[in-house]
Amino acid sequence: MPFFTFQCPVATKELYGTSSTECRSFAFYVPRGTATIKQPMKKLFLIFSFLSLILAVFFTVFSLSVLGDEGMEPTLKNGQVILLRKNPFASFPLDFNRGDIVSYQPTEAGSHLRVGRVVGLPLESVRVSQGKIYLDDGRGKYQLEEDYLPSETVTRAVEEDTWIKMGSDEFLILGDNRDISLFPLRQRIISREEIKGKFLIKF
Repeated sequence: MPFFTFQCPVATKELYGTSSTECRSFAFYVPRGTATIKQPMKKLFLIFSFLSLILAVFFTVFSLSVLGDEGMEPTLKNGQVILLRKNPFASFPLDFNRGDIVSYQPTEAGSHLRVGRVVGLPLESVRVSQGKIYLDDGRGKYQLEEDYLPSETVTRAVEEDTWIKMGSDEFLILGDNRDISLFPLRQRIISREEIKGKFLIKF
């Protein structure tokens, strides 16, 4: 049984004209649960703090997004939830390779977050002709093989048969659903700072 013992002054006596104080010891019985009543609350607080820290770190590095259109079908469906690795730090930017699925937001007013696939890389030139994409990486010109698309996919652009060169920090980003519309190729050239994250998994 837990007991708590302490000493305290209990009386003052007059001895030979001087005063003195007695200290006596007292022992109290405390029910077992009373001494530890704060322990569960402390544990809950620590667990809550730890989970809050984990969530704060998670949403600093990652983000969850819901697709709001059919631009990435059949790879990603409209309304599907995806997990993205954010690109928040200019000093530690993510690397983007051809074929990566990324989220991006053009800087023009009224633009919203979009999802597309990296097709062209910085300093490359791109041309759309007869439903296919052609690239010039400075070493030669070739047709881009897009194994991630259905074989019958046809790519159409406003600037047919015109070579367009990307800058040192620009990427060509297209949706996988090329049948939606005839798109302006120049509007699909996105700067690195406009890319907000890289696709990781879908749910």
